[in-house]
Amino acid sequence: MFINFVIMLLNFNLVLFFSMMLLSILVGVNSNSILYLWVSLEFNMISFIPLMLFSNKFYNDSFIKYFLIQSVSSSLMLFISLNMYMFMISSGGVMILFIVLLMKLGMFPFFFWYINLLINISWVNCFIVMSVQKILIFYFINNINVKLMESGVNKYLVCFFVIMSSIYSVMIIYKVNSLKLLLGSSSLNQMSWLMMILLLNFKLWVFYFIFYISILMMLFMIMFKFNILNLLDLYMLKSLMKFMIFLLSILLISMPPLVMFFMKSFIVYYSVKNMVLFMIYIMIFMNIIFSYYYMKIMMSSMMLSGGGEFMSIGLIYIKLDLVLFFICSVLMSFLVYWIVMI
Repeated sequence: MFINFVIMLLNFNLVLFFSMMLLSILVGVNSNSILYLWVSLEFNMISFIPLMLFSNKFYNDSFIKYFLIQSVSSSLMLFISLNMYMFMISSGGVMILFIVLLMKLGMFPFFFWYINLLINISWVNCFIVMSVQKILIFYFINNINVKLMESGVNKYLVCFFVIMSSIYSVMIIYKVNSLKLLLGSSSLNQMSWLMMILLLNFKLWVFYFIFYISILMMLFMIMFKFNILNLLDLYMLKSLMKFMIFLLSILLISMPPLVMFFMKSFIVYYSVKNMVLFMIYIMIFMNIIFSYYYMKIMMSSMMLSGGGEFMSIGLIYIKLDLVLFFICSVLMSFLVYWIVMI
């Protein structure tokens, strides 16, 4: 009886803090004041730390690292914002604020804490850090976008940080079998794409972010349910789950004619339109290299089954929901094309 009560209490706490986290996001995106947005960011961080404590089976210092990084960056944000408010807003001050926001995101050159955190937390918390926790930070960057890109020096510095994040995302996963590290590096690579889209077209960023977190959520649900931690664990899955991982990996690779391919083609279009050709060339090149690591997930999921026999796709019993999922992904590509080009 006591154990059931404790489980119920923990579930109540999880729902409570997750609701508070979502509420902070809603308040933040609907506020026009930088101060309210900063308060929403702090409220969001305070709501997430208990979720890390409740969902981790074993104690580790991950939540302390997360709290320290976010607290230091938030105090710097408040200090810089107050100075910009009291004195004249300068391009240098906006650039320093942008670098502090990069620290909160975990992009170059502050990605070490981000990768280390993802390795030591659960799959559920990994998903929250990679998706939900980034919404307000990207929204903050969008609010300072105009001032940030006024200076030519700032524009080149932003391009430098985006390119280096993309390059380092490929460098840190050489000869790695840990799926958390692999998907964490993938998140770092996707953040560079998201940052570039945000500076070019906010509407396109919204669509890209929604599709990306939707794919990520489905992939992480499989990882969490079957407690998959490395590539070798994929061999023990059933055929249906392997095929699902295969489809999600194809979506992450952005292969045509799926929706993520069209999203990135629009990014290329706006990049050429805004004359950032060198940056988009490097991004595409890094994305091609990163596709190799996605192929490791795909090949691991489609090779040997749990019984040691090779899978034949023709023998897999594909449920109707998987077929509909694939068809909807193709159809969404044309919907995105129609919406973005309006």
